[in-house]
Amino acid sequence: MRLFRLEVKRIMKSRRTLTLLAAALLMSIVMAYLPISFESINRPGEDGKIIELDGLPAIQFKRDYYEKTAGNITPQKLAEALRTYQSYVKEYGTLNDVPLDIYIENIMAIRPMLRFFLNFGYRQQKL
Repeated sequence: MRLFRLEVKRIMKSRRTLTLLAAALLMSIVMAYLPISFESINRPGEDGKIIELDGLPAIQFKRDYYEKTAGNITPQKLAEALRTYQSYVKEYGTLNDVPLDIYIENIMAIRPMLRFFLNFGYRQQKL
């Protein structure tokens, strides 16, 4: 064990090793920052204008928003989500025609729960 410690100490004194460690530390900081910097979301404000959130505020908004549907997916939750989704599709035709404020308030949070049904329906239409 003593020999191992001495070898590690000898390697750590090398200029190349210190340079590589500094580069690795710098790259880890950059790689931790990049996912946060590219996160964004558009949401309607109180006056009806669209507000774009970037970075940490966008992540916090999404965390609070998806907290409503967090937890186990029960048949009751799934049925209610499907009813909500179908009512808006029936009213507006497609999801592209749904106004942004209604989409964000009512549909965006339930889309992950309905992913199986939406994908299955899309595949059925293609066949």
